Amino acid sequence: MKAISFIKNNAMAMVAGAAIVVFSAFKIVDEPKQSTRILAFNATTNQYEEVANYDPNNCDPGTQICSYKTEAESGSAPGRVPTQIPLDQLDNYLHLMDENGLPNKQYNFSN
Repeated sequence: MKAISFIKNNAMAMVAGAAIVVFSAFKIVDEPKQSTRILAFNATTNQYEEVANYDPNNCDPGTQICSYKTEAESGSAPGRVPTQIPLDQLDNYLHLMDENGLPNKQYNFSN
């Protein structure tokens, strides 16, 4: 009888505890894993553009760094890097990116 009485008196606390455990497990499973993104310089548009299949062999002689890599999520909010960055706005995102590729090169998007 004491066990049944204990369960009745603490049922809400047990349900709340179970809910916390379940929702915490969902948060762990749902956490998106960010992969490295590559933005390469496109001389035609004079901006850096995200490329899906980056190949350093496509870096041609030019006047800009071929590409940057970032772990930041896509977007224009603080801490994010957009999929296209005009050259005159590049400085706004350099703190979120690392040089990737050869200096003084540009990416050949025709390949």
